Amino acid sequence: MTDGPKTSEEIEADKAGMREAIGRAMTMMREAIKWKAKMIAANKANGRASCPCCGGKETVSVSIALGYNNHMACQCSACGVGFRE
Repeated sequence: MTDGPKTSEEIEADKAGMREAIGRAMTMMREAIKWKAKMIAANKANGRASCPCCGGKETVSVSIALGYNNHMACQCSACGVGFRE
């Protein structure tokens, strides 16, 4: 960390990092919506899935508040990407 305002290069690097993080979150959300529909249809509140971001096998913990509001939460134990509704 430096004193003073950031350089143009530092700002662009920050923006690139943010775009990458948003891309990973969107990837997780697209898959999470699919998992949610399947789990609700099967009346299953908890499960594990493979991570669409890092490729980890069964590293994503998925839970759904069945019978309450059907909101879901999921997070990968390998790369940390997650989604909470």
